[in-house]
Amino acid sequence: MRTRGPSATPAGHVTVGQIVGPQGIRGGFRVDCLTDFPERFDEGKTVYIDGKPHVIASVSWHKGQARVEIDGVATVEAAEALRWSYLTVPAEERPRLGKGEYIATDLIGLSVIDQHGTTIGRVEDVMPSPAHSLLVVNGALVPAVKQFVTKVDIEAKAIHIKVIPGLFEEAEG
Repeated sequence: MRTRGPSATPAGHVTVGQIVGPQGIRGGFRVDCLTDFPERFDEGKTVYIDGKPHVIASVSWHKGQARVEIDGVATVEAAEALRWSYLTVPAEERPRLGKGEYIATDLIGLSVIDQHGTTIGRVEDVMPSPAHSLLVVNGALVPAVKQFVTKVDIEAKAIHIKVIPGLFEEAEG
């Protein structure tokens, strides 16, 4: 039973994980990692819960989940009370990206423009897949590879894509 809903991400922060349950008897908890930068959970790093800073005392990994202990949470009951809370960090602590690299949440909401200059819609979501990410546009899945995505312009809030026959017909039908 969900006793607590997720808290809102504080202004100026980005979400990096969600607490999904307690772990052990010392106040640790299991965290679903919601970032491509797992080093955010390294010992000594600071994460925020409901806008309050906490230093990570220890971390281990199991099947893609972080097992985290933080300062100020020392009992199973205290960890359980945080279930479904989000872990955030200040946006200015975002890692520097290389050319052609983007954080998925920065792409959501961008206009999608085809090779003829027609606006098709907006990026609704970015789904990870084993080979490459997929942009969800009007219910269709657009592979985030250079053969389809020809230009990403964060400043103009636009993504230019090459549309091939059949790309959007299945989503419409």
